[in-house]
Amino acid sequence: MAFKYIGSKVLTLLFVFGCISAVLFGQDITAKVHLDTINGKVPLALAHLWGQTLSGFAQNPFVFEMARVEIQNNSSQTRTLQLKLELEGLGSASMKTVEVGPMAKVVVQGSPVLDWNVVRNYVDERVAKLSVVLREGQSVVYSDMLNVPLMGIDDIPVYANSKPLYFFLVTRVQPKSRLVSQILSKASQQMGLQWPPRRPDYQGSNSPYQMEEDILKIYATIQAMGFNFVNTPVSFEEGYQRIKTPTETLQTKKGNCIDGTLVFASCIAAIGYDPILVLIPGRAFVIASIPPADLSGTRQARRHFSAMTLNDGRPALPPSFSASWLPIETTVLQWHSKQQVGTRSTFEMAMGTGEHELASAGPAKVALIDVEAWRACGLLPAPER
Repeated sequence: MAFKYIGSKVLTLLFVFGCISAVLFGQDITAKVHLDTINGKVPLALAHLWGQTLSGFAQNPFVFEMARVEIQNNSSQTRTLQLKLELEGLGSASMKTVEVGPMAKVVVQGSPVLDWNVVRNYVDERVAKLSVVLREGQSVVYSDMLNVPLMGIDDIPVYANSKPLYFFLVTRVQPKSRLVSQILSKASQQMGLQWPPRRPDYQGSNSPYQMEEDILKIYATIQAMGFNFVNTPVSFEEGYQRIKTPTETLQTKKGNCIDGTLVFASCIAAIGYDPILVLIPGRAFVIASIPPADLSGTRQARRHFSAMTLNDGRPALPPSFSASWLPIETTVLQWHSKQQVGTRSTFEMAMGTGEHELASAGPAKVALIDVEAWRACGLLPAPER
């Protein structure tokens, strides 16, 4: 299986891989509703991005919404309409006002408003009801109730039509998570972790030796809390992967390779370094790196890591990039199975294992997701639950 960078044409079509529509023909107004889906499902895990402007995926920025409504005015007069969208039982309605000229068509994008206290309990796939209403003053000119297939709140899309969507994993890197903050506080109190500021936009040290020392203390703190690696398979069934939030992983003190990777990536980002997610067939781990001096100028290139040739297990980077990369295999923290007693590995062993896996996987089977570079595209962290 080869991991390849997704081209702009594919990304442009990203949110229309699946399309559910409804049409109603009236005397004056024609309405057609499209639900933008991934693999025929609406991912609740990305609902916090509804209404956000995403850039870097295609030539032009676009607003990520759940629904697109095509409204055709078949009359000779301008019509002023109010569009109402609501997922029944999951929140409140959103409202938009639109003017449609004589014999004209407009496309309105929108998403319902979710109640996160309710949505956070939707861990399994289910069908919801979307109410779509168009009003003109007090008169209803269009209404319909659509079935919406929802993926669970922990299901992240990672494939669509065999194309990888691994960049969505950065929405689960949550540096401001409550329990991530507690881990950093313990590391600071017990081991003297410090982050001397170097630049206004960067807290971490620009010394690779200090970076290694800082992350060693985080590793030791998480290991001491009794975190266990659970050897569950990385499954991309239906193009989705069920992934815990860092808080959920730390609360249960166990997780698979992706869960542990996202915990460490969140801690790394929280102290000012740049985490890079590494995916090879069936495995995931994290690289800690010192961000390049030109953060904004290198973002586009750093989104293309997957297409770069690996040199001794590391991408052939331009001179302006940081040469300080620290691969960390989180599964060696401590793990249990029915056959073997739990074991622990030192931080040096975790680094050595990460370097070995990166070098032995081969460039065609490595996906590298630079969290900061994709974050700049608008992929914000999911809200903590």
